[in-house]
Amino acid sequence: MRYFAAVLFFSACCFGQQRDDVLRGAAWQSYSEQFKGGYITGYISAMGYASVTTCMSIKDAEAHKACFSHAQDYDFDSITVGQLLNGMNTFYKDFRNFQVPLTMAMSLVRDEIRGRSEQDIQKELDSWRQCVAGDFNKCFPAAKPDATSKP
Repeated sequence: MRYFAAVLFFSACCFGQQRDDVLRGAAWQSYSEQFKGGYITGYISAMGYASVTTCMSIKDAEAHKACFSHAQDYDFDSITVGQLLNGMNTFYKDFRNFQVPLTMAMSLVRDEIRGRSEQDIQKELDSWRQCVAGDFNKCFPAAKPDATSKP
């Protein structure tokens, strides 16, 4: 029984670590370009659905306005799969970004394409790098400014 428990414990640890890396940069680099394109297409579709449906059931006008503002984080309209694919490949060429989750990288790349200031993006990226390195106080950077605002 002890042997079985030890095997189960070590299996969970090993497979748990591997699973965590599936949605990060090292795995991204190992995926084929076709797989990456499919991943991005699915992600954009899911985010589009989320941006449309997130606030539908909210009746209070102020709460709806706040929800709609937050739902803009899900918006990938007017950005092509090719743009995101090139941006993601460039993002993960930097070894410091390997542990940044794909979802965070996708948002940062989208914001960069839309013209968010380089300084704002770098500040948020630095926070995410520190978060994934274990500084959990950095995991939720302050609200980002509107991508159309001037630096």
